[in-house]
Formats: sequence, C-alpha cells, structure tokens
Amino acid sequence: MKTSTRLALLAIVVVGLGAYAVADAADVAPGVLTLAPPSPSPEPFPSAAAASPFEAPDEPAPLLSNHAPPSAAAIQALVAAFLADRRVGTSTGVSVVDLGTGQTLASASADVPRIPASNVKLLTAAAALHVLGPNLRLTTSVVWDGASDVTIVAGGDMMLAEGYGHYGEKPWANGWAGLAELADQVATALKAKGVTSVSVAYDDSAFGAPRVNPNWPANPVKRGYSAPITGLAVDVGWTGNPDYKRYDDPSLRTAQLFGDALVARGVAVTAVGGGSAPAGAVQVGVVQGAPMLDVVGYMLTYSENTIAEDLARVVALNAGLPGTTAEATKAVLAADSAFGLDTAGIVMADGSGLDRNSRISAKAFTDLLVLLAADPVAGDVLRDLPVANLSGTLASRFGGTEGAGTVRAKTGTLNGASALSGTVVTDDGSWLGFSIILNGIPINATPALGAMDQFVASLASCGCG
Repeated sequence: MKTSTRLALLAIVVVGLGAYAVADAADVAPGVLTLAPPSPSPEPFPSAAAASPFEAPDEPAPLLSNHAPPSAAAIQALVAAFLADRRVGTSTGVSVVDLGTGQTLASASADVPRIPASNVKLLTAAAALHVLGPNLRLTTSVVWDGASDVTIVAGGDMMLAEGYGHYGEKPWANGWAGLAELADQVATALKAKGVTSVSVAYDDSAFGAPRVNPNWPANPVKRGYSAPITGLAVDVGWTGNPDYKRYDDPSLRTAQLFGDALVARGVAVTAVGGGSAPAGAVQVGVVQGAPMLDVVGYMLTYSENTIAEDLARVVALNAGLPGTTAEATKAVLAADSAFGLDTAGIVMADGSGLDRNSRISAKAFTDLLVLLAADPVAGDVLRDLPVANLSGTLASRFGGTEGAGTVRAKTGTLNGASALSGTVVTDDGSWLGFSIILNGIPINATPALGAMDQFVASLASCGCG
C-alpha cells in the first residue's frame, strides 16, 4: 500500500496486544487472565512468517466518504484466479462488496449456504449489540433468604475474576468484575444482620439445556473448545492447569470460590451446591461485568465459543424466551432480521459455529458487514475483529503480505470447512467487505487457509479504482 495512503487513512488502537497471541485452532482460545499457552488444535493450522505489523483502519468515515470507486471487473478477475487455485476445495462461496455503497463487486456461488464454522459469531455479535446495546453490563447478584442461605444468581457474566475485578483498568473484558468485591458486599451485609454462617447455592436455571451441545466435536469441555454454558463462571471456565481443560460445572466452581472468599472474610460456609433463589430473598451483593461492546470484542478477537453461546442465550432471555440453544438461535436471527439482514435461507444451529449443522451463505455475511459499516453503534464491532498479522486469531496470518494490518476478519475452521469474513482497505483507499466460505477441503486446512489469505492480500494490494 502507498505510504501516503496508509498515513492518510489508517489508524488503530489494538486492545490487549500484551496479553498473548492466540492460534486459530478451531477458533479455540484461552482467557486473557490465564498464562498457559492455547490448548492444542484438533487439526493443523499455518504458522505464518512474522512481519512487522502495519496499521489498520480505525474510523471508517473517511474511507466511506472519500474513496476511489473500485473496479468490479478487476476484483472479479481476482476471484476467478482464486477459484482456479487447487487448494480451495470442492465447494467455494465468495462475495466482495464496497462497504461505502453496498455494491457487490464480485461473487462466486455467493448465495449458496455452506458450513460457516466460527463466522457464525458475526451473527451473534450483531444481534447482541443491536438488541442489548453496547453499554449493557451483565449482572451477577447474591440474594439472602433472611436466615442462613445465600444464592448466587447467574446473569450471563462468565468472565468473572476470582479476586477483585479490574473494572476497565486493563484493556480486556475478562475479569472486569470479580468475586472478591461480591464477597465484600455479602459479608458486610450478613454481619450487619448478625449472620456468621451460611450455606451457598448457585441458581443458573435461566441458562437452559443443552449446557454442552451434543453436535459439537467430541469432548469439547475436556479439549477446551467451550465450557458448559451456565451463565456463571470465573475466567470463562478455564481450569488453569497445563492440560488447559474447562470445568465440567463452571457455576459450581464459581460458588466454591465465592464460598472460600466468604470464609476469608469471617463468614463460615456450611455447604455449597445448586439451588433456586427463594421468592422474596433480599439482594445482598451485586457486580456488573464489562460493557457489551467489550464482551463482543473479546468474543470475536479470540473466537471464544463459550462467550458466543452465552451471549446468544442472553439475547433470548432479553426477548423473553428460554435461555436454550434452540431459542437462542431463533432470537439471534430475529434480532439480525430486525437489524436489516435478510435471514431467509440461514440455518443457525448454535451461537458459536462449533455445530456443523449451520448453513450460511457468503452473501449473507457481506450483507451483514454492509449493515454494520453503516450503523453508528453496532458498527464499532468491525474495529474489534482480529487484525491480520497483529491480533487475535489472525496474529500469525498474512505475514509479509499487503494484507498485514489492513485486513480485519473473523476466522473459522472445522474439519473440512473454513471461512474468513471481514474488511480490507485496498491500495487505492477503497474499503471492502468480503466473505469466503470453503467446504470440502482436507482435514489439514493449512493449504486452504493459505489460499484464502493470498486472495484477500491480493484485494489489499489491488489498485482497483
């Protein structure tokens, strides 16, 4: 990209770069609060050569108002070359649009629904921001029955800190609120009532079945793909052990840690287990997690399956529906439809993309990108997509190419399927949206990912005006 164009149009604030680089391993990534390496990948992924990170677009306004009209013919030629690449598999969908005008610039089988893998998270993200708003903070509360029982009520925050939360002092959503301040509040309230011994229960009944989707890859909890979706967890349910597994019951683990915190504050705990918040119970403690925009950004950057599933259920609960997988996907699609997306033909099997039964077209994703680019609130999510060769699940991709730093995209890979949807700034200053969905690729996805990266990098280097 020309230096003058780069300086004039591109800027970035990268969140949490000091935390760690995350491999795009079936879109599994650890929580930022942990120091262990990412969990092993169930399938191989590329290790791109390192390159100096460039800058990526921060504010889209100048790109939308002052960009050269892209040449559809030039971009269609790039698509044709991509389709001729033997690495792309047996079923390929491509869509490229001008985010300034919404015009389709090039496509190939773009209307055909395919397995989208973790690109499903884009639908979940848009729905959460549209119906919940960027500033909503998920609440975790503790209620007291007036005698000797307290109950932690799950509100959807599965990123609690074991100790005190950072409340925005650190640049990530994980650990925003913590059990320590919750225990401070509860211990103070109980002692004021002369209560020095309680049992601790947790009520996560709002977050319904299945806690672990039976259609997910084998042993998703033990292999770190996702924690059970309970709406209540510390550090997204990670055990913190070298094997990097998730807890089988994140809610129980949270209640145990909360009980330990009460004991440390002089309140004896007689028992810990599941339960229901009793009618008429008095709230004695409450904490709120990170703003929704930060939660969504964390989910997209690290492709965190647990948070995606959790947010889909929160969207359902917000609509007055049960917090189950089935109702969550209905609620997400309803929210995206209200946002303006044509959801006809979309099959959404879960909120994260781990379920292979989802079917979405490349055109649906670029339609969503156009809507996001035009929205003054939800559009902020485009800045939270992983940045090529710089952050999140794209940290080790696009090294040494024109795509480094200029591509922001959501990754996604399952056995036999891979997808990449996002935005790119071209050499002449055009801001494009793209979606690529590959099905029928080998289990070793490395060549297919290389082909996708090469194609998107060709968009970045295109003088298409």
